[in-house]
Amino acid sequence: MIETEDINQYGDFAITKYYNPQCNIGLGYNWMPLYDILPNELDKDVSPLLGKFFGIPGNYFNPGKMGSYFQSLEQVKNNFELLNFLLNENKEHLPNLALLMKMLSNALDLKKGLNITF
Repeated sequence: MIETEDINQYGDFAITKYYNPQCNIGLGYNWMPLYDILPNELDKDVSPLLGKFFGIPGNYFNPGKMGSYFQSLEQVKNNFELLNFLLNENKEHLPNLALLMKMLSNALDLKKGLNITF
């Protein structure tokens, strides 16, 4: 079933053992307004929307070849708290942040990190 024999394809196949694609808790196209809002509102090196790359610069792990980011459970907790703080400061962002907050909350309820892919 692997079309291209490279580490990303093997990794894409291997990580399916650890998640069910039908249990997606993602944002879909709702990530686009957040991508514009969050950098303007937050002074952070790592986006609470995406997370961190995995691997070495120039050769990051990217199963699916469309972008892949990871958040540890600790990062999920920190991002949830950060976004809660942002909402307390500026309620006008609630419609845009609600789905991201739900995604982070779901991961917290499961005591899991996140793999963000496109």
